[in-house]
Amino acid sequence: LCLRYIVRGDLMFCISEKKMGKSSFMNYLIKCITYTGEFLSYPCITGKVLYVAAEESNISLKIKASTYGFDNEDVLEEITINKSVRLLRSLDLVNDVAKLEREIKEYKPVLVIIDTARAVMMNATCSENQAEWANPFYRLQALAIKYNCSILCTHHKNKSGQAAGTSALLGVGAGYIMLDSDKEKSTTTLQFTTRDLSERTYLTKRV
Repeated sequence: LCLRYIVRGDLMFCISEKKMGKSSFMNYLIKCITYTGEFLSYPCITGKVLYVAAEESNISLKIKASTYGFDNEDVLEEITINKSVRLLRSLDLVNDVAKLEREIKEYKPVLVIIDTARAVMMNATCSENQAEWANPFYRLQALAIKYNCSILCTHHKNKSGQAAGTSALLGVGAGYIMLDSDKEKSTTTLQFTTRDLSERTYLTKRV
């Protein structure tokens, strides 16, 4: 999807603590896919974005989008007229993954954002620390392969700075992005770790 960064036809995770810039990163990525065709100085595919925002209201999303690069008219136009971004308010990944598949099949997005892993796993019958908790995410990976789209799923860090819950989660998909921000310097660090365990780290600055 984004040259050197995000692969098409697979699942990736974006992992960070709260208030560390996930919304900023997501809105930047959405803007790249729907408008600019360039992500961190490399070309990316342009197309539609399906945004499963299971933790926030439409108003909150519009305010954040306005803050992070879309002006208010752009947000309203994209959501209501051009329909380059479709918002899905809830998703039960445990019991109703067919709902997501119907949306992908009909809308044909090049990028699907799931925000957050915990929100779509609210009906899980096992603990987040059990390996079985990761199993539904294989279904997400299968959808990405079937419809040749990229699926990016957000998740939280634990106190040790790693992905919260079971380590089995990071065995699913193409890899993950660890995100950390220094608010005083307006910088965000993106550490990309791919399935072959190669790593690339970038320091970005909001301008």
